[in-house]
Amino acid sequence: MQIPAVCSVFSLAILSNPLKLTLMKPSYRFLFASLFCLLPGLNVLRAEIVSIDFQKVLEQFYELRQEDQKLREEVAAFQQAQQSKVQELQAKQETFNQLRNQAAQPETTDVQRKEMVTQATTQLEELNREEQALRQERTQFQKDLEAKGLRLRRGIVDKVNAKIAEIAKEQGWEMVFDASAKSPNGLPVIAYVTEAKDKTEWIIRELNSKVAVPAAAAE
Repeated sequence: MQIPAVCSVFSLAILSNPLKLTLMKPSYRFLFASLFCLLPGLNVLRAEIVSIDFQKVLEQFYELRQEDQKLREEVAAFQQAQQSKVQELQAKQETFNQLRNQAAQPETTDVQRKEMVTQATTQLEELNREEQALRQERTQFQKDLEAKGLRLRRGIVDKVNAKIAEIAKEQGWEMVFDASAKSPNGLPVIAYVTEAKDKTEWIIRELNSKVAVPAAAAE
């Protein structure tokens, strides 16, 4: 009977930097030490090991593309609304400039000048308030957008991971490595994998097979 082998792809970073093992917490050192003890037995177990390019899988997953498009549309709508507000501010700025210029004309009476200065002052205060509100609105929108994008991506990553685990059990894969993972030194964790063991395209088809993928998302 085969014994399933479990391994985290991030543990392979130790292979490129063995000294890193001494810097880890005791619990992590025990985990990685246990992994190295298991590695020699993989040939005996004949574990089915495959790899996928997780980054590519995410990029091709229809749900991520759909949510990405929704966020883009939300940004476009916000930018359009912002542009309208900017145009309104520009119009008020022009009114303020006109009042200021008229008040400076020699033919303007003292009564008229006083009235124009009052109007211009009110206009300037209103402009400052609206400009500040516009900047705050932009900042808040950016924060909300980043938080929303992060939540959506986490949910999609969890869904993809769960589906990969389900497929792995069905196919009898004991280990699935992420071919897009990088070591702390920025080097690929997996240097080479045969085409037969690269299940990236197959996983993408499985993830997208049970839905009607829109033509725009499939491109």
